[in-house]
Parts: sequence; structure tokens; C-alpha cells
Amino acid sequence: MKARVFQAVLLAGALSAAPAAACLSTPEQKAARFAALDTDGDGSLSLREYFMQSPLGGITAEKEREIFAGLDLDGDGSLSFEEFTAQLAQQRC
Repeated sequence: MKARVFQAVLLAGALSAAPAAACLSTPEQKAARFAALDTDGDGSLSLREYFMQSPLGGITAEKEREIFAGLDLDGDGSLSFEEFTAQLAQQRC
């Protein structure tokens, strides 16, 4: 189910405008973006942290939760650095 939601979001282009979606090609760029989003410094991203800097206008809280659930591969309610970079690998730059 999560994989399907994630693929649907990618196909719809929603992640191309999400805060973490800028084309980040180097490990340093990915780490810097993750650190910038991880405002509490706990090593993972909450839904709020992930969408806090989102340029998506008019996205509903329900849609945010749906997108986030598709990225949260282990279902623990947060994004690890590995989950964060996995979604970056799916992007077309």
C-alpha cells in the first residue's frame, strides 16, 4: 500500500515541489538538506519538519499525511536519513 501511495505521489508530481525535493545530487547536499529540515536535531524528520518549509500551497493536512506515510517505509512515524534519501533517488532532475 505504501509503495503504491508513494508511486502515485511521484506520478502526480507532488514531491517535485516538496521541501526535500530539490535536486540534491551529492551526499553533502543531501546531508545538509536533511539537517536543515531536522529542526529538533533528533536525526529523523517528523511530518511537521518535513512539510514546515514546503512551498506547496493549498495542500491539505490529509494529503501531507498521505505523502509522508508513503515515504515512511518502516512506518515508525518519522523519516530516517535513509528514507529521506530513498525518495530523492526516485526524483527526476
